[in-house]
Amino acid sequence: MELAASPLAPPGALSPLEAASRRWAQSETSQVLLEALDCHAAGGAGGIGSFRPPAAGAPGPGGPVYEMREYQLHPGYGSVPALRAAFAEGLPHKVAVDEWGALVGYLYTDVGVLNRVVELWRYPGAEECMMARRAARAVPEWRACIGKVTPGVQQFETRFLQPTPLSPWQ
Repeated sequence: MELAASPLAPPGALSPLEAASRRWAQSETSQVLLEALDCHAAGGAGGIGSFRPPAAGAPGPGGPVYEMREYQLHPGYGSVPALRAAFAEGLPHKVAVDEWGALVGYLYTDVGVLNRVVELWRYPGAEECMMARRAARAVPEWRACIGKVTPGVQQFETRFLQPTPLSPWQ
C-alpha cells in the first residue's frame, strides 16, 4: 500500500493509509506543546531535541519505559507559570535522589486544550520508576513542591509508554 498521497492529489486529500485508518479512529485531538526550558534545566535535561537514550546499560526486564505525566490545571493565565515555578524549584531535589530516571521533556500546551502540562521521563523499567517515586517522596523539598502544585491541578494522569523494538528511543 502506498503510504503517501500522490503529488497530483488535490490539497487535503487523504493518503490510502489515512483513509483506511479512519474507520478505527473515534476521535482526534491536535495540540501544540512548548518546552519549559526552565524545568528542563532544573531537571538536568537539555530539552527534547537534545535527548538521547543511554547507549549502554541493560534495560529492565520489560525494556525501557517512558512515564508520561499529564496535569490539567485550573483555567487562568497564572496556572502554568505557577506550576513551572514550583517544579523549577523542586526538580533538582527529586533528581538528586532519582538514580534511575532521566527527564526527557517538560512541556505545556499553547494550542489545543490549554493549561495542560506534560512531563516525560525515561526509566530502564517500570520497577525503577516506582523506586524513583518512593525515593522522591522521602525528600522534604520535593514534598513541598507537590504541596504547592496540587491545589492548581484539576486532573492528573500518568501512563507508561514502551518504545517499539525499532524505535530510536529504545
